[in-house]
Amino acid sequence: YTIARMLELFYKTESRIGFEITSKRYLPYKILDTLVVLEHGATGKGIKSKVPKGAAKESYVKSILLDKPEMLVGVKSKIFVSNDLHHYEHTEKSDFDMIICPSIVGGDLYSDFNGWKSRPAQCVFVIDEDGLKETIRFYFD
Repeated sequence: YTIARMLELFYKTESRIGFEITSKRYLPYKILDTLVVLEHGATGKGIKSKVPKGAAKESYVKSILLDKPEMLVGVKSKIFVSNDLHHYEHTEKSDFDMIICPSIVGGDLYSDFNGWKSRPAQCVFVIDEDGLKETIRFYFD
């Protein structure tokens, strides 16, 4: 929350950038003709991920993408983003891209508890009229 609020204040005079800070499980928004859904995933405070494992994962994401059908109008591509597992992973599904982002810290209670040793990084997504053009990762180690 603190980082999002600081960015919101920093960019308050930039009309092309908007912020929506929410406590909801997931947040859909559009960039050009791309629908992006951010999903929180699990936390170290006992909140389990709603994203199922295996084959059910794709059905779960599709149900979220259909949650607000009005947002699908004019959409050429869809991206589902989570950082539940604290590593980078990008897979193409039947009609959307699924991206798992790394954590910005090398270790925390959640990743330590699960035995994950991710490389701390931040992802930047370059989106143009055709969808996701590039993913850039900035590493902090």
